[in-house]
Amino acid sequence: IGKLLKDVNGKIIWSAPESKGAKKAHMQMDGNFLTRLGNGRSNWKTATSKNKGAKLILDNGGQVAIWSTQATALWLAGLPRSEYYDGPPNTSLQYPLRGAFYYAWYPETWSVNGKPVSYSPTLGKKYSNGDPVVQRTHINALNHIHVDVAIVSWWGIDVTLERARLTNLLDKSIGTPL
Repeated sequence: IGKLLKDVNGKIIWSAPESKGAKKAHMQMDGNFLTRLGNGRSNWKTATSKNKGAKLILDNGGQVAIWSTQATALWLAGLPRSEYYDGPPNTSLQYPLRGAFYYAWYPETWSVNGKPVSYSPTLGKKYSNGDPVVQRTHINALNHIHVDVAIVSWWGIDVTLERARLTNLLDKSIGTPL
């Protein structure tokens, strides 16, 4: 257990962190994916419990993900779904650049002193930045207003939803001017 995904050249794309010594990988009914030692004790997990019906998806594009029943990525690791770029930085940008800050953590943090804010997203009541349709709509809007650079706010690589949301946003921007 550990080296679960490799690309066509044998490069390791994803392995379970801290899964050394794991003998089994298990997807629980509550939506949590974990590895277990020979004695049955868990030694690594995705921390995606409380998502009954969630599915583990291993795809041929270089990603392993946990998807909720609402088609939202709860946890994701691996490469963007399209070709990944390993070359020099882009030198074709023309200054001045137009940039925008993007906050990818709605609805989790939209409260003040424990009470919901008074704003409602125009994309609907079930709006979530983890929804692929919402992400595509946002990328299209950024391209429509000719944004050159999007600066995405996040809480860090160890925050489950952040990794999934950022990778999906990168996937949605492939082939667009952004």
